Amino acid sequence: MKIDGFGSKMPGRLELVSRIPGGEFDYRLLSAVTHGHSWSLIGVAFKPSGKQNMAVKAPEPIVFVYVCWRAIEFFARALWAQVYLHGWKSGPFARLLEETYDSIGLIPEGRFWRSQAVVHM
Repeated sequence: MKIDGFGSKMPGRLELVSRIPGGEFDYRLLSAVTHGHSWSLIGVAFKPSGKQNMAVKAPEPIVFVYVCWRAIEFFARALWAQVYLHGWKSGPFARLLEETYDSIGLIPEGRFWRSQAVVHM
């Protein structure tokens, strides 16, 4: 019997998120915002004011919606990986994700688990 993954190197964070479409860029943006890097905060919540070297607060709601959605998706994918890793029943967690995404109003097309949650529903 072959043990899958035995002796293999754990992939790094960027390698893991690069497997998600657009994941590496979004991960870098979320990480930069979280760690307070000025370039990311300016890009997300400010716009040039017209005066030289000045910016004014002008957060676009769609940017915050997008950033929050991606943060939720990354967190949900990490939890989903734990479910898969430990061999837990995926059905209860898939239902929890469905309820959570429904209550937040996230689109059905972004529900990555639907193609993977056929076992133990």
